Amino acid sequence: MAGRGCNLECVKGDDAGKDVIEFMGPVKIILVDQPTNLYMRKRFAAAAIVLAHMMMGATSMTVFYYTLSYQKDTALFASHIVLGTAGLQLCMPSGILAVHKLAGSTAVLRLPHRPFEHFLFQFFAIICGILSALASYFFGNFKITVHSVTGIAVTLMAILNAIFGIIVYDYSGTRIDHTELGSVRKFCYKTHKFLGMLAFTVSSACFISGLLKETFVEWAPVVEIPYITGIFCVCYTFVVLYKPLREH
Repeated sequence: MAGRGCNLECVKGDDAGKDVIEFMGPVKIILVDQPTNLYMRKRFAAAAIVLAHMMMGATSMTVFYYTLSYQKDTALFASHIVLGTAGLQLCMPSGILAVHKLAGSTAVLRLPHRPFEHFLFQFFAIICGILSALASYFFGNFKITVHSVTGIAVTLMAILNAIFGIIVYDYSGTRIDHTELGSVRKFCYKTHKFLGMLAFTVSSACFISGLLKETFVEWAPVVEIPYITGIFCVCYTFVVLYKPLREH
């Protein structure tokens, strides 16, 4: 237990805050260690989340470098790629992972407060998705393709899903889980969860279809790069959706 938790040394000084409770007098303290197999699964899950973030960064930076090949007269269309990648392949999956109990970015937050980071990420994802779609329509040679259809679909699904998210959001910041919800809000929660999984799946399909475009394939200095980034996308999509799919 000592190697996995926090002792008094880690809450000394300014880091302690105002929520440190000190017990005086005879107190019975019961420490319950979690089963070894459960702890091992959590270790692998936490590592998978970190690896997923690294893969997101690798694929996104590859695409960002690709946009540098655009000339000034097509820079506004390149913003479609930057915004779409940042919103739908960085913010959206990061927002989903933010509510995971093993996510490092929310490890310092209490469980009821973690949905706020989820909300913040998804808000930026929707804004970037809308701006990306507008940039593609007004500044690019817009055509009906798999990439464009899936891009529009994921943006619309994200907007619709935000409505359900607003309904089930815990504005009091005290709810630990969703068993306390009424029947209507519980239905909205399940719908929100399902639409979120579907939206990110479509987002990844849109992203992979963009990686396989002729312009990106020709730009890649190594022919395997589009396929490697596509495989990375599939891997972190699986990590992001594994827990929601298992619980749904």
